[in-house]
Amino acid sequence: MAKVLLLSPTYVDLYGRLNDAAGRYFPLGLGYVSSYLRTHGGHEVAMYEPEAQRLAMPDIERIVASFAPDVVGVTCATPNFIRAIDLARMVKRCSRARVSSSRSSVPPL
Repeated sequence: MAKVLLLSPTYVDLYGRLNDAAGRYFPLGLGYVSSYLRTHGGHEVAMYEPEAQRLAMPDIERIVASFAPDVVGVTCATPNFIRAIDLARMVKRCSRARVSSSRSSVPPL
């Protein structure tokens, strides 16, 4: 059984003047992954959505350090891809968790 942490980077401020219309939503994809890992793998899973939970990067760093995950999954949409990379790099600094990408075009973390 692994400890799995699922995250998404912040995004609302990417929309500039339209940020009030951006909304804060539950990351359905992460929810599906979380449910599957718990049900079929028996893994301990924690999931955080910084925008919906009003978490800043220092909050996320504390979560990573205290949860001490074995694996971290990060999701993102195209506009916040760079923030996802930054988030993955922070996870690598704060933990021993495995963070990797299946795409060869992504710079090494």
